Amino acid sequence: MLLSRRRGPIAALLLNLLQFSLSQAIIEHVYLRRPMPARRWWLLPILAWITPLHNLGAAFGSDTIEWRGQRIRIARGGRFTVIDG
Repeated sequence: MLLSRRRGPIAALLLNLLQFSLSQAIIEHVYLRRPMPARRWWLLPILAWITPLHNLGAAFGSDTIEWRGQRIRIARGGRFTVIDG
C-alpha cells in the first residue's frame, strides 16, 4: 500500500515519479523541441496520478466520442464512423 510509512512503497512511488518526469523531459526535448516552463513542473506528479484513471475511463467508457464538433464511433482495429457532423 502506498500510504504506509515503509520504505519500499515510498521508494517505488518516488522512482515512478522520477521515471515519469524523465520521460516527459525526453519527449519535450526530442519531439516537441520546446521545454515546459519551470513554473509548471509541479503539475507533472498530478498528471502522473490522473493518467491511469483517464485510461481506465477510456477503456471502460463508451465507444462514441466527440471531437471537434463531430460525434465519432470507434470500432475494433481503429476503424471509425462519423455519426453526425
